[in-house]
Amino acid sequence: MAKKGTSLRRIAITLTEESILTPGGKTRWSTSTIETILKHPFYAGIAVVFRRQDRRGDDGHRHRIWTTEKDQIEVSDAVPQIVSLEVFEQVQEQLAKNKQKATRNNKDYKQALLRCGLIVCGHCGKSMSVTSMKYGKEKQYKLYKYRCLAGHWDGAKECDGGTITCKKADEAAWKVALNIIYNPKQVDERIESLRCPDPTVRRRQQINNDLADARRRYKNLQVRLSEEMEKDDLDMDTVNILKRRLKELMDIIKACEAELIDEEAMHRKWKEHQERVDKFHDFCKLMREKIGDSTYIPTYEEKRETLEFFGVLVKVSGFKGEPKIEIMVNPPSIVSMLS
Repeated sequence: MAKKGTSLRRIAITLTEESILTPGGKTRWSTSTIETILKHPFYAGIAVVFRRQDRRGDDGHRHRIWTTEKDQIEVSDAVPQIVSLEVFEQVQEQLAKNKQKATRNNKDYKQALLRCGLIVCGHCGKSMSVTSMKYGKEKQYKLYKYRCLAGHWDGAKECDGGTITCKKADEAAWKVALNIIYNPKQVDERIESLRCPDPTVRRRQQINNDLADARRRYKNLQVRLSEEMEKDDLDMDTVNILKRRLKELMDIIKACEAELIDEEAMHRKWKEHQERVDKFHDFCKLMREKIGDSTYIPTYEEKRETLEFFGVLVKVSGFKGEPKIEIMVNPPSIVSMLS
């Protein structure tokens, strides 16, 4: 559920409604328990000790703090793996996205299309925050701006903490998204360069052949060993030789099976990437059809989804004069293929 983007609250409610007990035997799940489970590396078979330490603070009390990776020690084969490392990492990414998108109690979040990570300061590289100011004789109007707070709060000397109106930055980003929707060729070349035949086909076939051969020889040796042991004049030297050979073949079988698992994982990843390429074009086609309707007005959610799908990132600099806007497009579902 977490991998699909389900919120911690919804997961907690679902488990509670289904009467699934918590690790502590309670009937009611909390979001903190869900988050602890999802973030704990033990579930992915990663055992790390010294993740937390108790230290005495200035107030004289002991406080439990999280340590850095350099202070932690990983212990191999200490805990069983319940979920794959790939799924665990995907969940961590999804949790980070959920946290970044959270509107919390912000009732005016729709006034800033690029909030939470889609607009950054061109000087210090940090995400810009949304601020608002009231104006008018009776302060009845609100003006929303993106502002880099690094220069004010973090003491970043290289940043002057400039601003840009949300309306100007949002319109510029949406204009770029519309250009992509109407003319996806500007990213087609990059996408098409990623289309390629399955790179694992030959290797998977070779591994399967080697695996079948090793299993066949292993079975034949088992039969021969059984025959030798049934003889009255048991030749222990021969038996020992056959046992050693059986072990060698079993090691080969296990190695082939492990390599085949890795190759099949790569094959699934390749397949997913090819599907993402098709999804990108389907998404553009769907949005073209919607926007082609003169009565259609895209919602905030649709605009935000579009910008995220295209990987639009707005970089703002030159605050002393007219702010300079640079817009980059890197579809995350596409460029991840390069990694």
